[in-house]
Amino acid sequence: MRPKSRGFIKLKSNLTQDKVIIQPKLLEEKEDLEDLCEAVRLTIEIMNANALTPHRKKSLNIDESIANDRSRLEDWVKTHVESAYHCSGTCAMGSVTEADGRVKGLKNLRVCDASIMPYVTSGNTNAPTIMLAEKISDLIKGNSLNPSDAQYYIHPDWETKQR
Repeated sequence: MRPKSRGFIKLKSNLTQDKVIIQPKLLEEKEDLEDLCEAVRLTIEIMNANALTPHRKKSLNIDESIANDRSRLEDWVKTHVESAYHCSGTCAMGSVTEADGRVKGLKNLRVCDASIMPYVTSGNTNAPTIMLAEKISDLIKGNSLNPSDAQYYIHPDWETKQR
């Protein structure tokens, strides 16, 4: 849910018609690969539960014996797992942009999409992106934001307890 691997987006040149370089660096961190391997193992375990027997028509698109073979499981994950493209953070608030979306070091440029989220959200990026765009558009129009000290919940064992 919260990968540690970090990719990048950078300009290829100063020519506007040149495509940018996008390097997601998926599975760069060993822990991300371990998490996905565990997710595949858990999926196999759940799909093989007795309670699902009447509903199971065929096996998953996987040789289930790989669940017990670390090397084969890692190879399968590297070959078959792909990103859902909910990228964020390439213009993260605090490092690249100010809280109002202004890009540091540039005049008259704001960013108001998922790229200013400093962290990947735990759900779909659509609603938070709409909220960011609405808030930043209010600022552009001169409407001020109400201060908030609201906290969000983080499970105390979120890094170690998966189920």
